[in-house]
Amino acid sequence: MNSECFVVFFDVDNTILNGYSQRYFIKYLFKNKKINIFYLLTGYVWFLFYKLQIIKSPKKAIEFLVNFFKGWKEKDLESLVDYFFDEYIEGNLFNQAIDEVKEHIKNGHKVVLISTSLEPIVKKIGLFMGVKEYISTDLEVMDGKYTGKIRGRVVDGQEKVNRFKKYLEGYGDKCDNLCTFFYTDHYSDKELLLLVDRPYVVNPDNILYKVARNNNWPIINYK
Repeated sequence: MNSECFVVFFDVDNTILNGYSQRYFIKYLFKNKKINIFYLLTGYVWFLFYKLQIIKSPKKAIEFLVNFFKGWKEKDLESLVDYFFDEYIEGNLFNQAIDEVKEHIKNGHKVVLISTSLEPIVKKIGLFMGVKEYISTDLEVMDGKYTGKIRGRVVDGQEKVNRFKKYLEGYGDKCDNLCTFFYTDHYSDKELLLLVDRPYVVNPDNILYKVARNNNWPIINYK
């Protein structure tokens, strides 16, 4: 048994990535004529309302997007995400965040991405940085094809907390002392920030900024 273990969780959108991955994805799909203007505008409106905290969860927007992939083969979506990553994601990743991730890995820490975003996108971002473990919103698959539904729940708010706790259950027999980190930008992650040993607030929204100041949490601004 190791005497001490370090597990570091990183949110993705606006933490590692400058912007919302799924908003970029909708834009990419429209540009490549995979969706029409109705899908584009509806997706944008939902994500705008979420950013402004008019709605508390992006669940509806994600369900709307996932439905588009009904009948797609897994390999076809993976191929599409590869092109999407090259065109929209790689150039919008915060270099400082990538360096932070790699520094944790160098120090022997376990790094886990935890994100509301879709599993194929989170997986691709993780592999680019050398992170193999992630917690994300999964798409339901039957007979090698997507059903157009989410498998389980959208990883947001309380579900993030539930997945976080479940993941750490496996560390009970691995180390005497477990130290957890969490990097995030959004107020919806407040409960999880309160649970970890070392919370870090990255490019916070106004509400989270005030919470961070009140709790003396480190505030990081990636450019």
